[in-house]
Amino acid sequence: MKNLLIVALSTVLLGCQANSDDLNVYVANVKSKTYPINDKIPTIQEIAISPYAGGTMRKPFSIPRPEEASDINSSPRTCPRPNLNRQKQPLEKFSVDNLFMRGTIELDSHLWALVEVSGGDVHRVKSGYYLGLNHGRIINVEKDTINLLELVPDEEGCWQEQTTQLTLVSEE
Repeated sequence: MKNLLIVALSTVLLGCQANSDDLNVYVANVKSKTYPINDKIPTIQEIAISPYAGGTMRKPFSIPRPEEASDINSSPRTCPRPNLNRQKQPLEKFSVDNLFMRGTIELDSHLWALVEVSGGDVHRVKSGYYLGLNHGRIINVEKDTINLLELVPDEEGCWQEQTTQLTLVSEE
């Protein structure tokens, strides 16, 4: 048994002795190559120094004063304006492009529309409800359409009214 163990151990140790000829050839090949060294020192460009002569200007190391924004409510009073103080409704988080009319229900002599959001949830809405990102108020609900009145801002700070329709989409 002892002899078998000695033979097995010596076989394992002899197997660990690697042939390092390839490694020696590779190291000798790398050492024989010469690599070019760039000894050129880059030239430093001179920077023109300009003295600070701003007696009435802001001092360069002081904290600047905050900018004053123009009055947001400077639009003419004749423009339609959204009520920014009212509480937003759940469907005002979604763009009108991501809302789909799926049908209508009549409850208590009111016609309600079923609107599906892009996530799959279905909401019940009727005239007077708000939906969409542009303060869209539902004007009326018909069997196959929802008519919205949206307020879209223009370049002059005024709001323009625009009508949009959501039409019934079949679930295919």
